[in-house]
Amino acid sequence: MTRCNFIDFDITLSGDAAPYAVAARYRRQSAQGAFACDINQGDWPNLAGRIERTMFAPDAKLLTDAGSRLFTALMRDDVRDLWIAARSDLDQQRIDGLRIRLALHPPSVAALPWETLYDPDRRQAIAANGRTLLVRVEESQRLVQPPRPLRIAWPLTILVAAPDDASGQINAAAEIQAVKRMLEGFGPDRIRVTTLTGRFSVLDLRQELDALKPDILHLITHGGPGGLELWQRGRSVMTPSASLQTILEHAPSVKLAFLNACLAGVSTGHSPLQSVAGRLLQAGLPAVIAMQAEIRDDAAIHFANSLYEELTAGACPGAIDAAVALARSSLYALNPGDFSYATPVLWLNAGDGLIFTTAGDPGTPVRAEENVAINAERRWLVQVAQDVDTSRLPPDLRFVARDWERTLSDLHGLLDQLRYVQLHGSAGAYQDKARQYQTRKAALLRLQSYIDELPK
Repeated sequence: MTRCNFIDFDITLSGDAAPYAVAARYRRQSAQGAFACDINQGDWPNLAGRIERTMFAPDAKLLTDAGSRLFTALMRDDVRDLWIAARSDLDQQRIDGLRIRLALHPPSVAALPWETLYDPDRRQAIAANGRTLLVRVEESQRLVQPPRPLRIAWPLTILVAAPDDASGQINAAAEIQAVKRMLEGFGPDRIRVTTLTGRFSVLDLRQELDALKPDILHLITHGGPGGLELWQRGRSVMTPSASLQTILEHAPSVKLAFLNACLAGVSTGHSPLQSVAGRLLQAGLPAVIAMQAEIRDDAAIHFANSLYEELTAGACPGAIDAAVALARSSLYALNPGDFSYATPVLWLNAGDGLIFTTAGDPGTPVRAEENVAINAERRWLVQVAQDVDTSRLPPDLRFVARDWERTLSDLHGLLDQLRYVQLHGSAGAYQDKARQYQTRKAALLRLQSYIDELPK
């Protein structure tokens, strides 16, 4: 059994009004139930606004209570029995994890903050647990076309597109720098990052997609339920989701669109898939990540770094659902009272979570100097340890200081191991150790960015 053996737990909600019909399926068993909540009923409209404001005023109890209400309302009667059976398989290690696939047909149900789903008995945030992956799906042939072929050849190509921000509110340069700094550590034979900045239009973006043929499109801009902010004829304009869908339909190389744009994951109207993310899923993309609320720059950067680290060098390379779960868990661990961990929503149209599979490996280094400059890296570790002051962290963040010290120690140990393997080991053993080092270095850089962003 591999660490990536995730079994689907499908939940479909349908109907025109509450109570909505619930159909659940796990392996060969099924269950039916009812769900009585939607965003227009009771105190949910007010509660949704309070949840979004936790990014500025954290409130762990509020998020836990909201997630528990959703869980309790969903997991009732036969559906709960089926869930308990699935959890038993997970507890007994008969499976490595559960992929909870939510098909939320009524828009007023889809608008609920499902990513806060919380099991009050186990005291677990479902979406922030690496063994319970939470994704949204739409597989109706009437609404979406089959996902495009997933096979890629190295290097994995990522286009980071960030139009000039007329408002000056988005620190796109910091996000681009953080993403490039982390990913370029893997080497140009494995990952290539290209940027598109300035006052570009949707047609400029289309030309870049045609020329580069990226595997991943990462967009950093303002957004709304109906579109994303780009430029046209010297003016910043809200580019409709229909325009974005059109250009992505003609960009078959793209396997993932990562929309770091507030509200691009919010639906409009009374039909399914009316968000920007939904329209891109209809373009044939296997996966789309978009924000269901506003998100701070530091949280967005942290999420992106964690996501790409797991997607490219984690336990399940190419599995976007596993990467999102671990990126969410990282934000949740830093602050469980901040809705930021649940703000990114993953829409998935790839059955097993894989958005790419690789053709071969990008080559094996044979000398240490071709990949990790051991002496230079050791000097860098000494310097970064002097530059970062963890003593100013408040008591509730002392675990971050412990993570920092542990990661520093791991990196020094990996450099010692790299030196030994360089002298006495095989090229393959060196490659494995070098990748471990780059992955841990990325984790250290992510922690450094988080600590630097804290108020002085």
